[in-house]
Amino acid sequence: MNTSIGALQLLLYFLEIQQEIQQFPYCCHLFLVGNAKRLVMCFGGVFWSCDHDSDALSLTLSQHESTHRKSGKLIHRGKRQVNSGPRFQISTYQVSVPENEPPYTHVINLKANVAVNTKVIQVEATDKDEGNNAKVQYSIISGNIKGQFYINSEKGEINVINPLDYEMIREYNLRIKAYDGGRPPLMNNTGMVVVRVVDINDNAPMFVSTPFQATVLENVPLGYSVIHIQAIDGDSGENARLEYRLTDTTPGFPFTINNSTGWITVGEELDRETTDFYTFGVVARDHGRPAMSSSAIVSIMVLDVNDNVPAFTEKTYSLKINEDAVVGTSVLTVTAVDRDINSVVTYQIFSGNTRNRFSITSQSGGGLITLALPLDYKQERQYVLTVMASDGTLYDTAQIFINVSDANTHRPVFQTSGNLQVLLGEEKPIGSFVTMITATDDDTGENARITYVMEDNVPQFKIDPDTGVITTQMEIDYEHQASYTLAIIARDNGIPQKSDTTYVEIRIEDANDNAPIFNKDIYKGSVLEDAPIQTSVLQIVASDRDSDSNGRVSYTFQGGEDGEGDFTIETYSGIIRTARKLDRENVAFYNLKALAVDRGLPPLKAVVSVNISHPGLTGMMRATMQACANRL
Repeated sequence: MNTSIGALQLLLYFLEIQQEIQQFPYCCHLFLVGNAKRLVMCFGGVFWSCDHDSDALSLTLSQHESTHRKSGKLIHRGKRQVNSGPRFQISTYQVSVPENEPPYTHVINLKANVAVNTKVIQVEATDKDEGNNAKVQYSIISGNIKGQFYINSEKGEINVINPLDYEMIREYNLRIKAYDGGRPPLMNNTGMVVVRVVDINDNAPMFVSTPFQATVLENVPLGYSVIHIQAIDGDSGENARLEYRLTDTTPGFPFTINNSTGWITVGEELDRETTDFYTFGVVARDHGRPAMSSSAIVSIMVLDVNDNVPAFTEKTYSLKINEDAVVGTSVLTVTAVDRDINSVVTYQIFSGNTRNRFSITSQSGGGLITLALPLDYKQERQYVLTVMASDGTLYDTAQIFINVSDANTHRPVFQTSGNLQVLLGEEKPIGSFVTMITATDDDTGENARITYVMEDNVPQFKIDPDTGVITTQMEIDYEHQASYTLAIIARDNGIPQKSDTTYVEIRIEDANDNAPIFNKDIYKGSVLEDAPIQTSVLQIVASDRDSDSNGRVSYTFQGGEDGEGDFTIETYSGIIRTARKLDRENVAFYNLKALAVDRGLPPLKAVVSVNISHPGLTGMMRATMQACANRL
């Protein structure tokens, strides 16, 4: 008998046996129940019941006298299956589901190679029984990791209740239990649903490490691999296949990237001295639809190599040096430039250093040439030094022409002995020639070229540094300063310079440029009418800022008014006296005009009013007469 059938009813012929259990050789247990009207047999854990007439077994029982046990024989005679277990139509279901399929998506009957994104499948088991014995229900008994799926217990529809993630779990093996409604229920747990999650492009590329930093020597060949840009994509297939490209670059950018591998290589020659640092972007893009991408920053520092030759700023130098230059004198500083970073340039005299007269030391990036031994003009008048600048591997040379000059053994000497005296009229205009001084030097060349300077700055005068001509550069005023003393230095251009000093005394000659000036604007006096002749009435006084005859003043009525001869004036004292007897009744008031005249050429003069009255006149009378006189 088949134990998978479920329950089989047996029709047993009536047997007169007592209620007891007999063990038959082909079944496990045999139970006689209910007034010997019903026989139930258990075989292999499956119960067989005798309820229907449609199925019949003949059972022959016997009684063993020796053991007092009854025995019999059971013969199958007809229908026997009543409650059979449900069976799945397909033992294994395979379906592909997009990884992020929304919850409760139906999963229906699908083959293993169904199109991507099919969402629903339904399992089905059948039961050949009838009634509740044929009513099949379903449940998931294993493989439902994290509870991603739900099965409708009646329909067998499998739903996704949580989003799937291809990157977490790519396949689910769901074991489905199907059981009927019989009593007891029978089940078949061999149904299997294989759910393969179909990847979609839901992950952007992710760079392994950012920012990307690298260094590269400036002399690497083209195609040299500098840095590997690597990104990963949690998707699969085309969704995870990446390609790379550079961003934020300029024309002539020296780096390229392999679109597939992400290796950045050198595409153009590098030169650290031109550009020593590059910062740019890189983008990783997958091939999903739609595509997703990520970006990162790449920094590449170009390292220096010794690829630049030290170069002198000048290839040829020329200079002169005096033979009496002291040892240690700085002659020249030469400079070579090395564009490499951290390069150290050293200098040496390669050739031409006859008698080792010169030495060179490296300092502050340059080569300082100094005098190592005394020079002798009679032995060598010129040196041609070849100087080498080296960075330890590469070098450059320059030539230095050093001409030795005869020593400056003579100093300038002024041709005049003692101080020079010069007269200068104060009326001379600006730029007028004053004098020229001359000095001589018995040396030659620069040693004999003389420059003239004033030791102290006298703003009224200047001296031509080459000719020694002294001229005025301001107006000269005798009345302000009558003489000047200039200290003149004659200096040669030798090394070291030598000089001589002389003094020029400039005496200013006065010019009659000032007229006499009276000390009063008007003079007043009185005299009695009976005063004797030559009576002193008053004295007028005038001064002149000029000197000598230009400043000597004399007085006169000539060209003025002397009261029709009634008064005279002393030429040098300016005293006005009566010239005759006065008559008040005839002339009561005098308004005289007196002059002060200097002795310059031409003479300058000044005029002043002199009022003379009689003592007996009242103030009102005197004022009236004064007004009348003024009108005259």
